[in-house]
Amino acid sequence: MRQPLTKSEFQGLAIRVVPGAKKEGAEVGSDGTLKIRLRARAIDGKANAALREFLSASLGVSANAIILRAGEHSRNKIIHVEGFPPQAVRGKLLSHLI
Repeated sequence: MRQPLTKSEFQGLAIRVVPGAKKEGAEVGSDGTLKIRLRARAIDGKANAALREFLSASLGVSANAIILRAGEHSRNKIIHVEGFPPQAVRGKLLSHLI
């Protein structure tokens, strides 16, 4: 039986997406925000699809395990990855710094 989500797991991890970047990868902004740079443009959901692909490859999970909790039409997003607490996701993404 699955354990109920904690408050931080339910809320997810806040990230900022930078679409149209020359290089894909993760970086930490000057304010401590985790930024994900993607080559895809923010047109017709292409950046959101690319974000799921990037996260899936970086974390070794299925794209279906990545839930976009907020920010579908914004650069600021809140994501949840099933089976991973937000800090574990952040730690794994920091290993893909550019």
